[in-house]
Amino acid sequence: MKNSAKSKTLLLVLVVFSSSLVAVDVVSAADISACAHKRTGVMRVSKVCKKIEYSVILRQKGLGTAGPKGDRGATGLVGRYAPVSLRDVDATLTAAQLVNNTLFNIITTTAPRALTIDTGANIALAYSGEVLGSSFEFVIWNRSGHTATLAGNVSAILDGTGAVGTNKIVKFLCMFTTITAGSEIVNCRSTHKDIN
Repeated sequence: MKNSAKSKTLLLVLVVFSSSLVAVDVVSAADISACAHKRTGVMRVSKVCKKIEYSVILRQKGLGTAGPKGDRGATGLVGRYAPVSLRDVDATLTAAQLVNNTLFNIITTTAPRALTIDTGANIALAYSGEVLGSSFEFVIWNRSGHTATLAGNVSAILDGTGAVGTNKIVKFLCMFTTITAGSEIVNCRSTHKDIN
């Protein structure tokens, strides 16, 4: 390498390192101490530099002022499930509720109640980005004195029983088995027996 090329390289290295050396009188624990060779610019991490090296501080945090505080984020779900209280009527569990890992909470009923799963097409619209095998789960917690029975339909098929006895908790797992647009099908099944 010619002397002029070496000089240009060294000058460039010194300009870069000199900009790093501004206001470095205070070194934090997060900063990295390094040494740059005065002739070649080669750097190594060290707190003690040789006579042929410049001392360099590499800051992990900028010297500028902090920006303004951001807006508060949306409120998260309570635990793993989003709780929804069902009223003392027969009800359809909506697609938006189903794909949100919902805990359907039945507190009091005056008679046995029938619950129905929304259609596969509606569930696909609420799910957004489903592929064959995509899944979601939901829980029914029956704290009332009457049985609640979950039923499926032609596009949201319930395999096995949908009965949720009094004072029982049942978890259901659903999976997309057909993803033809507008004709999506989900299959659901309780993943375990009633839990006391």
